[in-house]
Amino acid sequence: MAIKTLDELKDALGRVKRYPDAQDFADLLESFFHLTESSPPASLGGIKRKLIEIGDWDMDATTSVQIVHGLTYDKIVGCQVLIRNDANNSKLPIPYTNPTGSTLEAIIEVKSTTIDLARSNGGFFDSTDWDSTSYNRGWIIVEYTD
Repeated sequence: MAIKTLDELKDALGRVKRYPDAQDFADLLESFFHLTESSPPASLGGIKRKLIEIGDWDMDATTSVQIVHGLTYDKIVGCQVLIRNDANNSKLPIPYTNPTGSTLEAIIEVKSTTIDLARSNGGFFDSTDWDSTSYNRGWIIVEYTD
């Protein structure tokens, strides 16, 4: 769902902030978008941002996905990822480290044409809480320059 108004942005941020593990991502989104009633800005301080939906990712059955970013690799300066579980009541950033240990459960790698996301075998995301399809698993914000 595209955010088109300030009220829609505030509502979306309110939903993200209810989940403590996603607080940093919510703060990040707030700092990126200073939305006017007409439209959000495409850039901030010379850095542009592109929001990409991850799309389907059955994390229980599939260890990784590749998402085409459509940008010039050398101009990419940052990347953040937020994924959500099937019930849409938990949103977590990638990379993600299991809070009960030191296991890195999910990683991100920016490549020349794709953003690769992967989860560990037998880990936190290798479960039926993360196996829905026909469901947008989450979002990627790519930062880039002209």
